[in-house]
Amino acid sequence: MVGDNYDRAIAAMQFYDVLLVNPLADGMNLVAKEGALVNQKDGVLVLSEDAGAFYELGKHALTVSPFDVYGTAEAIHKALTMPPEEKIERAKALQEIVKKADIRSWFYDQVDDAMQAFESQSKKDSTPATS
Repeated sequence: MVGDNYDRAIAAMQFYDVLLVNPLADGMNLVAKEGALVNQKDGVLVLSEDAGAFYELGKHALTVSPFDVYGTAEAIHKALTMPPEEKIERAKALQEIVKKADIRSWFYDQVDDAMQAFESQSKKDSTPATS
């Protein structure tokens, strides 16, 4: 089935054995997170090292380079033959990460990062002193 159908995509993600999220550059973060959250089969996430979600989810996913066809095939094979206990452990860890990363924590992380960047900038000598 081809098309842009969000409901169908979410329904399909409930039943994957392996979810390959393999962008060439930062992208598809929601696909990786939604898939991990809604999957009911302890599916394995195979995730590109170039995906933005890699920094959050990569520890519990199988890592691939989007340019390595052989490595991607190997990762998919590993995911399909992985022991059930390991699949369960990875799937639960991914779900916990996604559940904890709500919009509130994302917002506070963004503000914290901005404040740290602001505070680490050196003050210019030409900046007038204020009382």
